[in-house]
Amino acid sequence: MPRGAPRPSHLCSWIDWRIDDCRGQRVGTLAAVYEDLATASPAWYLVRLGRYSSRFVLTPPADVLVWQGRISLPWDRLRIERAPLLYAPPAEVSAATEAELRRHYRLVAESDVDMTARRSIA
Repeated sequence: MPRGAPRPSHLCSWIDWRIDDCRGQRVGTLAAVYEDLATASPAWYLVRLGRYSSRFVLTPPADVLVWQGRISLPWDRLRIERAPLLYAPPAEVSAATEAELRRHYRLVAESDVDMTARRSIA
């Protein structure tokens, strides 16, 4: 049975935090968290590219490191920036968009990546 389309969550306190790539380079800021309605867990992060840009991309929230107002994603900046561009936050993430994003991030199935955010103890 297909899951419902992820929708924005208003429960995340990380909105407007800085997004870095796996090398510590700034990519943008977290604009929204889309959650899986069945499990209430994060399904996608909406990243605003740059500080004042109107360009957005979606990234999987896989193995993120969170500390001092920063979120470090496990992909390099080019992979994140070359994800399918959005010019406005979508109301939900469609199945077709999810499939395209999974191909882009080289995720074959939902089980290919741990979609659980974790906090640093430092």
